[in-house]
Amino acid sequence: MYFKMHFRKYIFFHIFFVFFLFFCAVFFLVFIFIPFASAESVPETFIPNEIGRIPVMEYHDVAVKENPFVRSYDNFRRDLEFFYNNDYTLITVQDFIDQNFDVPAGKKPLIFTFDDSRQSQFNVKDDGTIDQESVIGIMDSFFQSHPDFGRSAIFYMLQYPFGQSQYFTQKLQYLLKTGREMGNHTLDHDSLGKMTPEQIQQNLAGLQGKIQGLADMSFPMNSLAYPYGAVPKGDNFIFVKKGESGGIQYSITTGFLVGADPTYPPYGVKFDAFLIPRIQADDTEFQRWFARVPGSTNRVEEQFRPFISDGNKETISVLENDLPKLDQKRLRSGLTIVKSVSLESVSSRSIIAGWEKNAVMSRIDAFLKGGDSDSDNTISKEPANSNAPANSEEPAVDTTKSGGSDAENLSQSNSGTSDGQKLDAGNELDGSDNVLIFGWTQTVLDASWEVKKMFSFFQPLEDAFSQFFIEHSRR
Repeated sequence: MYFKMHFRKYIFFHIFFVFFLFFCAVFFLVFIFIPFASAESVPETFIPNEIGRIPVMEYHDVAVKENPFVRSYDNFRRDLEFFYNNDYTLITVQDFIDQNFDVPAGKKPLIFTFDDSRQSQFNVKDDGTIDQESVIGIMDSFFQSHPDFGRSAIFYMLQYPFGQSQYFTQKLQYLLKTGREMGNHTLDHDSLGKMTPEQIQQNLAGLQGKIQGLADMSFPMNSLAYPYGAVPKGDNFIFVKKGESGGIQYSITTGFLVGADPTYPPYGVKFDAFLIPRIQADDTEFQRWFARVPGSTNRVEEQFRPFISDGNKETISVLENDLPKLDQKRLRSGLTIVKSVSLESVSSRSIIAGWEKNAVMSRIDAFLKGGDSDSDNTISKEPANSNAPANSEEPAVDTTKSGGSDAENLSQSNSGTSDGQKLDAGNELDGSDNVLIFGWTQTVLDASWEVKKMFSFFQPLEDAFSQFFIEHSRR
């Protein structure tokens, strides 16, 4: 009888304890987690600033390890997440120079540039799929889960683009089909500042003809990145803008430097279309311009006043004090200047309960897999060319063409592998089937992760009470 009485108490305690844990879980979900998760769609007030500065990021090589002019695979992925979390949206150089800022309200335009057309920027594996440890593979993968970020980029080409000569045509056509741009970087990365007018024209016209021929189609190549940042002086500069050689005419409308700060919009009084500055994509420059801790993807406050869109590409919103910074004669036809006022936008970014989206998702993934969210899943792979010369402003250019083990796979069926897609320009990856919806599914999963922690916290207390009842029932 005595045992039965205490056994009932023991059962009652466990029932009470289960209800207590359930109450704690509901309290956490309703009053703590969901309000923070819902904060993702809470309107945010902002003031448009469409005379603000725009970061043009300058990349070269990507590889396993970080080096001068080489960004590591992991850091490049973090760069994408960093810009996304800080409300940036990729735009094309053509839209930039045309003043076509089709950017959502409250977001900031961003331009990615890649010099030297290196194989690490666009690599194809032996099975004919795009290498996920290359710039194109990484950007396409990020685009699937973050379609509002975009995947625009301009690649400044040399005459042997991206190595792998058997894939020249397919790679170039894929870039065009997926909304990327190609610009001129001369035939062999020689300094334009040391060339004669004839040599300048031979290089710019020759490269344009070469790339368009390899792509087997005609398309604009009216943007130039100066090798070594060297700009021709005096009368020679005329031949940067226009020229002809070998029956090929070219017309350059934008020229990009090697450094070293954010640019003004094309209607700014300080803007020069042929001397557009860029920001080197390395930790030093990220700290300088974005106050970004190396490796961080957190929100920051820029060390410059960024361009913030009003959401209307037919208006230019500026503060009254900033009107002197705007050259109205440069405005494209149809643009209207309006005074900036406080507006509301719905944030779609990833600050949830103090966590970044990628951090939360990695924790969920680790919980489901029972692994470590901080583990490195990067595929180790030697870069195409990661050695930069010690006394050069930019690294040596690798124009080596690799052998033909990949060629036979490109013509096979479009059945991709688990970590890649077939390089088929006619069937571009739009990401529509695999967009990451950070909604109730992820909310419940993350809540379950927190409940699991809660149970772990109360486990010693439960064990102590259980032991007490067991010992007491034995007396």
